[in-house]
Amino acid sequence: KYPAELKEEKLMGEVVVRTVITEEGLVDQIEVLESAHDLFSEASIDAIRQWRFEPSRCDGTPVGVYYNLTIRFRLQ
Repeated sequence: KYPAELKEEKLMGEVVVRTVITEEGLVDQIEVLESAHDLFSEASIDAIRQWRFEPSRCDGTPVGVYYNLTIRFRLQ
């Protein structure tokens, strides 16, 4: 969700996070690397925790991987 306070101020920005996608496809170890605003960081973390991924595989076996994500907050 777009933080209401920042939406009212018409602020836009990006958040870059580093995560680990586990063998089960869950998001773990979320680390904010860059953020335009702390409220964008919080909203990004809340969203990312709900996401599920198809796990990466090595020789057919699911493995955990580091994965960087960029979340963009843009008003239209």
